[in-house]
Amino acid sequence: MSKAGLKGMGILVVILLAFVYEAKASTGILLPMLIIADIIAVIYYRRSVRWDYLKRFLPWMIAGVLFGTYVGKGMPEEIFKKGMAIIILISVLIMFAWERYDKSKIPDTLWFTGSMGFAAGFTTMIGNLAGAFSNIFFLASRIPKIEFIGSAAWMFFFINLFKLPFHIWSWKTIDLNTLYKAVRELAYAGRYSEAIQVLDNMPDQESDQVLTYRGFTARKLGHVQLANIFYQRAIHANPNNLLARSYMAQGFVENGNKVSAIKQLREIQKRGGMGTWAETALRKAIETEATFSY
Repeated sequence: MSKAGLKGMGILVVILLAFVYEAKASTGILLPMLIIADIIAVIYYRRSVRWDYLKRFLPWMIAGVLFGTYVGKGMPEEIFKKGMAIIILISVLIMFAWERYDKSKIPDTLWFTGSMGFAAGFTTMIGNLAGAFSNIFFLASRIPKIEFIGSAAWMFFFINLFKLPFHIWSWKTIDLNTLYKAVRELAYAGRYSEAIQVLDNMPDQESDQVLTYRGFTARKLGHVQLANIFYQRAIHANPNNLLARSYMAQGFVENGNKVSAIKQLREIQKRGGMGTWAETALRKAIETEATFSY
């Protein structure tokens, strides 16, 4: 929604992920989701872009990303969390102040472009929150709204791809576990097609984790038989995959087959899963007939 110009949604997502995971780790979890959204946005807005403005802004933004990478690499988690909180606060204040500011007074000079670009690059690396500063730059350019949105979409597409190797090899906040977390967040949000795109880029398509999440997305899309095939393949690859057993059994509950669901519950418990999310979620689903999307 933030790609379409709905302000504040990006900040909300950043806060929720930082709350669930560690602050620094959350920046890596969110990045693959942002790149997928960027791809969709640039396809839609492929003809609504002002390359002349991007050529002015992107070099400064890249410099900010490099500085943010250097600053954030060895930063302790507690300090990183406070830094992210400050960026979130500044972004919210800018968003509210912007509604009352006279846009005609915004300068369009080199120092202004450079400072906004550098700040946008730094904040997108530290907290995936460059929107406040990039918005000021594009509003200063006074281009039509459709070109504003299109140019911003292309800008974030380029800059998020630029950030990717630093998250992988410098900060080490993106690995296979990060991608699985991204799939889970996308699926939880009901964005199943985007979750499938992330799964398609996994190196081992026959791993039990990939098969488990393919089963989950297929079930949520209404393809129950296909989901069960994926779950059974995941369990065959790893009989101790408790999550696959739980998801498959919750599908049984949805279809009124509690006998098969109880069988999987006992199997989970027998394999040491007592008290785990997989066991608890399935047990509650059997008792209440309400399944879980997480």
